[in-house]
Amino acid sequence: MNAAAESAQAAFRSWRETSAMSRQQVMFKLQHLIKENMLGETLGSVSKDMDTYTFREPLGVCAGVTPFNFPAMIPLWPSEMDPGACMMLVQLAKEAGVPDGVLNVIHGQKEAVDFVCDHPYIRAISFVGSDRVGKYIYERGSANGKRVQSNMLVGAAFGAAGQRCMALSTVIFVGKAKEWLPEIVERARKLKVNEGTQPGTDLGPLISTSAKHRVCELVQSGVTEGAKLLLDGRGIKVPGYEKGNFVGPTVLAEVKPDMKCYTEEIFGPVLVAMNVDSLDEAIEVINKNPYGNGTAIFTTSGAAARKFQNQVDVGQIGINVPIPVPLPMFSFTGSRGSFRGDTHFYGKQGVQFYTQVKTITSLWKQEDIRFILIQNRAGKTRLAKWYMQFVDEEKQKLIEEVHALVTIRDAKHTNFVAFRDFKIVYRRYAGLYFCVCVDLEDNNLAYLEAIHNFVEVLNEFFQNVCELDLVFNFYKVYCVVDEMFLGGEIRETSQQRVLQQLQHLNTLD
Repeated sequence: MNAAAESAQAAFRSWRETSAMSRQQVMFKLQHLIKENMLGETLGSVSKDMDTYTFREPLGVCAGVTPFNFPAMIPLWPSEMDPGACMMLVQLAKEAGVPDGVLNVIHGQKEAVDFVCDHPYIRAISFVGSDRVGKYIYERGSANGKRVQSNMLVGAAFGAAGQRCMALSTVIFVGKAKEWLPEIVERARKLKVNEGTQPGTDLGPLISTSAKHRVCELVQSGVTEGAKLLLDGRGIKVPGYEKGNFVGPTVLAEVKPDMKCYTEEIFGPVLVAMNVDSLDEAIEVINKNPYGNGTAIFTTSGAAARKFQNQVDVGQIGINVPIPVPLPMFSFTGSRGSFRGDTHFYGKQGVQFYTQVKTITSLWKQEDIRFILIQNRAGKTRLAKWYMQFVDEEKQKLIEEVHALVTIRDAKHTNFVAFRDFKIVYRRYAGLYFCVCVDLEDNNLAYLEAIHNFVEVLNEFFQNVCELDLVFNFYKVYCVVDEMFLGGEIRETSQQRVLQQLQHLNTLD
């Protein structure tokens, strides 16, 4: 097993550098081989009159365990910490006609989470929130057989007071780029902090007193471990809200990868700044971080951008874009420690998460054989096997028409002839007409061979079959028909096997 894993890892290093054209040719060849083996989501005529196809249907009852940020911007993100916007949206959904029970909201903490993870009616759980809670939900929900997607948040910088999963939390300056830091500090110092209702507000309060306390503790841990505090927003006071949960823009510089302020999510308006000498070092720092929600590079070099996007192991990458959140038609593809599960949020993967595939194999049978008749020259029917529904009057009419059609044909004619919308394939033997009614386009030779095999079996069993054998042993003849023509189709069997069946019937007589 180790050899397989090590082999795959070694191959990955060279395969990722293989050109798109070369990889494309391999995939085209694979596609060709797959097509040769008739694989697909929809396949018509897998057998005669049979199709196989798949479609997606709703999975069932699904639950979301959601964070407090953006309760109105993202309507399905309710939280007990800011329930007002969510409940107003739910009321609007009700007014719009969403039936009772389709959309339900539970406000709560661990007890509510355990309920969602354990209840048998809930088939899937989608979570956005902290790393610790995300791992708990993923493990408990998965243990109960539920489909779980868990996006764990990593800290952010100043927007939304740093309380959003995809804003910048750490900046890595490469070489001389660290000279931009004083300008960043001055711009951050000018950001306006208040309760959020005044025009021009840049930052509002944190969600709770405990959140403020945690942010301040992490900032202090950075100072204690040797980081430089270039801008301290912990002591900010907003007039009229002196006891509010406010933290102003904060910048920590010369942070090292082992510092607590870097290894733990801050989720507040704190920018952590690190310095490296090269792009390779920056990529190494990013890849050693256990999280992988998003990252961004700011550069004027296309070569640097391509190297970054190809070598960074992060699910979402921005190139001169600070917040690489995709539009809803694309999936939210956080990776590594930032995500648990196998299907991401929204886009095509979001549809896949909330649905399941159903495969249908359908058979709408159009029988090959309509009926089989064995008649003598005088028109007496010795065997009639019907594979379509006919009333008795229609059966008698068919018997008479078939007899009139085949008995006037002499040996110079072919052994098949059009009949109504079908055709009759027949063979004369021992004063009898063995007739099969099939579709016009069906293979004449296949049915002539089947009739021949049928006669050969009767000949072998009865030692030169004659009409009286059919009269006095009709149930055995019907047995031969059922062995050789099953459900209106020629059955794949052998004369020897059919004869064995007849011998067995003899022992029962």
